[in-house]
Amino acid sequence: MDEKILVFKRDAVPDLPLYGMFQNADLLPLALANMQFAPRSEMETNPVYKQFIPYCLLRHGTRLICYRRSSKASETRLHGLYSIGWGGHVNDSDQVLPLWNDAIISQTFYRELKEEIDVKINQSPRLVGFINDDTTDVGKVHLGIVFEYWLEKPEFRRRNNQGQEKVAFLELEEIFSKKSNYESWSRIVMEEYLAAPTV
Repeated sequence: MDEKILVFKRDAVPDLPLYGMFQNADLLPLALANMQFAPRSEMETNPVYKQFIPYCLLRHGTRLICYRRSSKASETRLHGLYSIGWGGHVNDSDQVLPLWNDAIISQTFYRELKEEIDVKINQSPRLVGFINDDTTDVGKVHLGIVFEYWLEKPEFRRRNNQGQEKVAFLELEEIFSKKSNYESWSRIVMEEYLAAPTV
């Protein structure tokens, strides 16, 4: 059965940047007002639509929990690349009311996190911006909603393997030193949000 995911028409949100991380207080309300659920198989190659993707940074001190996307990951175009973002598609099982606010996005974040990794969450993650990258085939059909969560302790436990391998806390210095091994969105967050370590 084809998964149904939350999308919006690209032209419903004008002036999306071609590439980069950005702030836009009106984006979520406008996109959600024009949302619909559609078959994922059709949306993955249709740039008329953008798919909502919550993308959360899990941080403690100067470290983040990173991973490599394995051959089990659903997005085959990202296999073998490293990532600093946790999350995934909003699907029709995530429906909450009212749908016109960002509750559905927050609920998806918690569902995805619970499926992938066990960390202690005591407060809501902070929305820090959005990512758009129309320079790649993957990026043309996705919109990243970037959250940041600071963990109280540098502790986590793996759950069922959902396509992540080599999961570990890594120092920012190591992450930046191997930036070319990371997916586009992670590189954007590094370049435009995370401060590069000084040596």
